[in-house]
Amino acid sequence: MYLTLVLFNALVTAAYLVLCSKVMKESGLSPNATIAAVHLPAAALLAIPAFLQPHGRFAVSGAVLSWLAITSGLKLLSKELAFFGYANTDVADVTVWSAFIPIFGLLFGVVMLNERVAPVELLGTLIVCVSVYLLFLKRDAARGPLGFLSPFFALGRGPVLAAVLSVVPIALASVYMKKSALVMGELPFSFVSTLLIGLGAAVIESPRPAAYRGVPTLGLLGIAALFALAQASWVALMTHERVAHTVAFQPLGIVFQMALAYAFLGERDTPVKRLACGTGIVAGSALLHLGGR
Repeated sequence: MYLTLVLFNALVTAAYLVLCSKVMKESGLSPNATIAAVHLPAAALLAIPAFLQPHGRFAVSGAVLSWLAITSGLKLLSKELAFFGYANTDVADVTVWSAFIPIFGLLFGVVMLNERVAPVELLGTLIVCVSVYLLFLKRDAARGPLGFLSPFFALGRGPVLAAVLSVVPIALASVYMKKSALVMGELPFSFVSTLLIGLGAAVIESPRPAAYRGVPTLGLLGIAALFALAQASWVALMTHERVAHTVAFQPLGIVFQMALAYAFLGERDTPVKRLACGTGIVAGSALLHLGGR
């Protein structure tokens, strides 16, 4: 059941992100406007099961409210950075950096939750880093001594740099997410967190109401439904397993996103190389998973 939920979450998350990238590139919708247009309807969808859940707990302590606020703020910051990347470059160049989320999740789990690191997790970390390096290594790298530094030059591109910076906030948010969801319940937390992120993005975008013109309403409602499923399933996974163990599965979505971007967005740049590097990332993440057991 757990692995089935992991695969389901990876697939719906990949679909929602690729479709968001498609909408932003075709309609010119800004990252914040997209976040608001997806999260607010998703919060409405999540509200129904959240209030019907018999064990939902909306009366929480000040500490839990602070955890919830931190989680929502960090996730909004991460989404703004990542969506900027999705709007301005290939999906593969953005999603690959999510491979570092389990690594930072492992680090924060150690620091904040006293979780231990196994040697196999260190090996998995090394494999992920090498795979990402090879993905950005240019074909003509051997022609000059600086060619082997080309993956680092890629960080100078705004959308790629934004994708890299989006990793740390979401990894840290994973820890606070688990702490909040354990107290509030999975669905109530999913609803409140999604609502706060949507409202935050809407407030940021409020000085530019014209940004919503020409928005494909039905399309965004469909994306919102996918996100609601992704959010609820992810919180369920995070609640019932170690942080490092659960986030180790997140790079599975990288392969799904690359495949969907190839099929629906026409991103056909070195698909074999991307698939091979994506497989390496998944292999490294599998070692992170094994160490987390």
